[in-house]
Amino acid sequence: MAKDNVTQRLTFDILTTGTGNLAYDKDEPYGNAAAGKDLAVSLTAAAKLKLATTDDVIIGTLEEVFADGRAAVSCKGIIVMKQGTASGCVVGRGIIGAQGASSADGHVISPGAVGAAYDQEEIDDIARQRGTVLRVISNTQGGDVEVLL
Repeated sequence: MAKDNVTQRLTFDILTTGTGNLAYDKDEPYGNAAAGKDLAVSLTAAAKLKLATTDDVIIGTLEEVFADGRAAVSCKGIIVMKQGTASGCVVGRGIIGAQGASSADGHVISPGAVGAAYDQEEIDDIARQRGTVLRVISNTQGGDVEVLL
């Protein structure tokens, strides 16, 4: 496991078929079209790595996919991620998975605060959140946010 001063990288087995799959592609610079683009990832019930989608627990960003069916993930430290919707991330709050433009996976949002008239989905979202948004770099859909994981 490699470490540096800002992030920690770990490797995981990848989901190679179906929605959110991260199959190795030798023609892509980092082994997959989604790798190295600050896209968020999560785990399936079978503990396989996939691009995060709506309400997923975020474990980090996809850095590289390898031919052996594994992938490197930045999972600890200050990490730049892609915001799912304009104004979707709030400084000081956690993050959960979201979809970006054209229902693209791998984005994040901050779950809403539970108000007086809350529902179970809001409570579940808050329970799933992870990390803390430190800075919204670009407050647009697909814009960059800095997250401390």
